[in-house]
Amino acid sequence: MSQVFLVGDVHGCFYTLDHLLQRLSIQKEDQLVMIGDLVGKGPHTSLVLDKLIEMDADIVLGNHDLYFMSVMRLFLFIACAVHCLKLLWGFSL
Repeated sequence: MSQVFLVGDVHGCFYTLDHLLQRLSIQKEDQLVMIGDLVGKGPHTSLVLDKLIEMDADIVLGNHDLYFMSVMRLFLFIACAVHCLKLLWGFSL
């Protein structure tokens, strides 16, 4: 019989999440649902995201996740704008 596991407020703490997942012994037929705030505060956001992608977890975004995505979109916009300025007018910072 499959189970559903709900986990939230990871905040980039990969090793704590990894320890929890090992203790839960999630099986292939089980479902892992992340209920917000995967990023922020902790030092290992990229490891958290990589692990959850690997596990094919379902994700509900929290306020920290939405903020992180908006900041990343802004950085991407600025990087593209600077690149275009360099290409079009030889501008550099």
